[in-house]
Amino acid sequence: MSIFVKVNKALKSTLVIFGFTISIFSFIASAEQGVTLGQQAPNFKSTTLSGEDIDTAVIKNNKPIYLKFWATWCSYCTEEMPHLQETFDQYGNDIQVLAINVGMNDSIKRIKRYLAKNNYHLPVIFDEKGELVEKFNIIGTPQHILINSKGEIVHRSALITDDLHHKISQLISKER
Repeated sequence: MSIFVKVNKALKSTLVIFGFTISIFSFIASAEQGVTLGQQAPNFKSTTLSGEDIDTAVIKNNKPIYLKFWATWCSYCTEEMPHLQETFDQYGNDIQVLAINVGMNDSIKRIKRYLAKNNYHLPVIFDEKGELVEKFNIIGTPQHILINSKGEIVHRSALITDDLHHKISQLISKER
């Protein structure tokens, strides 16, 4: 095989990888449109696994909302669940904490078993049809979204960060 053919194959492979990478970043950028920082969060109505009716349009007028999109099979999600439960236990009266299971490759039975095994008692929504995933343009799990009482998205991250902790504290102190 000539050196030209080897270089040509390597160049083609590099271009394919580059094109794929650009496609992924374009997809991510377009997926976040409409749910970026400072924009209004979409409203939704749902029912938690314990039967509590949730209407974010009503909640937003009273207190901030902390959404965590997760799955039982996601290792980062399960590692972070104690943080979410602690946030719910500590600030549950001041911020609406909602764990939204993305529904992909999960079941209510599996979720309830996971929650019981770990003694979690926070509100959980099962997004079986992916409607909330679509509304919030969730591409992967975990995903943390904070919404202030004006309905604006003030934080969005894939993992728990110091910035997330700081913004939760800020939201709660503003509401008190």
